This record gives sequence, C-alpha cells and structure tokens, in this order.
Amino acid sequence: MRPEEYANTHLMEFRRLTGRSEEEVHDARVEIRKYVVVGRALYRLHGDWESLDRASRIARTLGKVRDVDVSGCPGDRDRLLYSVEVMRDHVMPFPRLLGSRLLVMESLVREYRSVLAEEEFHSLRKRLRRTRILVESLEMDSEEIKELVRRMGDLRDQWLRSRCSGEEFQIGGEVTREFKEQGVQILRDLLSSGHEFHHLRKVLQSGQVL
Repeated sequence: MRPEEYANTHLMEFRRLTGRSEEEVHDARVEIRKYVVVGRALYRLHGDWESLDRASRIARTLGKVRDVDVSGCPGDRDRLLYSVEVMRDHVMPFPRLLGSRLLVMESLVREYRSVLAEEEFHSLRKRLRRTRILVESLEMDSEEIKELVRRMGDLRDQWLRSRCSGEEFQIGGEVTREFKEQGVQILRDLLSSGHEFHHLRKVLQSGQVL
C-alpha cells in the first residue's frame, strides 16, 4: 500500500465512525490523525491545503473532546462534535502520487532528527506518535514504536486526570530521557533496516547522525 493509499484508507475509516461515544471519538481521532500526518508529509505532491487544513482542525477538535472524556473536567462536548460534523465530508482523498514513499521517508528522517533534540515530554510524545504513523504508512514494522507511544499516552492520560483533580504532577526529565532513549534506538534500528533507501542505511551503519 502506497502512503497516499494508507492516508485515504484511514480517511474512509474516519468517515465511517459517526458515533459520539468515548470509544468512537477516540477511534475517529486516530483515523483522521493518520490522514493528517501522511498528508502533511506529501503536501508538496498533492497541494490540497483545504482538505489538509480541515482534517487538521478536525483532529485538534477531537483531541479536545478526548481530553474532556479522559480528564473528567467539564467541557462543551456537543458543540465540539457538531463542528466536526460540519467539516467531516469536506476532506478529500489524495490522488496517486509519484514519489510519495521518498517524501514520507524524508519526513521520517526530519522527525528522527527532532526527536534527538527534544527535551520536553509532551512534545516528544507527539513527535514519536508522528514517526509511528510515518513508519506504518511505509509498511515497516511499527510495533515497537507503537507500544512506546501507547505507554507515553497512558502517562499523559494520568497527567490530564491529575490536572482536573487539582493535584497536577509534572512528568520529570528522567522519565522523558528514558522514553527518548528508547525512541531514538527504535527509530535508528528502523532507519537502518532493509528498506529501499540505501543511502540512509549506509549513513546510519557508518555511525553518522542523519
């Protein structure tokens, strides 16, 4: 499956999820986020800013809804979900795009470099989450990075609930460093693995930083 086909498949799954339960909102957010991450990586090829902008706004809005669901804090859930309904049918699938795998790999390398420099937990989690999607869209093994991102997501959910209860805790630097080290190693192994981008493998295998 090509990256644009991956994005389109998840867009179709998003459109199928019209319910308002916590589980359906979570699933819809996951699906549209995959479309957004790959769509951003491929923007130079498709140029469909309107669809990408709408999808990004939908993802942010569903994120706010999920924060309400997870934290237990009050929020205008119905209004937020209504705004998603207004936009959901105006996000278009991407056409077949020549060179899409190369652009996604270039985006993955940029995220890897950003992870190397990242020191803040929440930003690191988002970057690693994006790498997981990019890896998956290239049909590479994403299980390790998926599990790492899941654990970070569970910790963020605990942090959200603590904020709502008035007993907010901070996710310390040592915890962030441990997640970062694991993420860097997973990504380095993936980028060194048997894909068609031979020049990247040679650079990493030589011990250089991309």
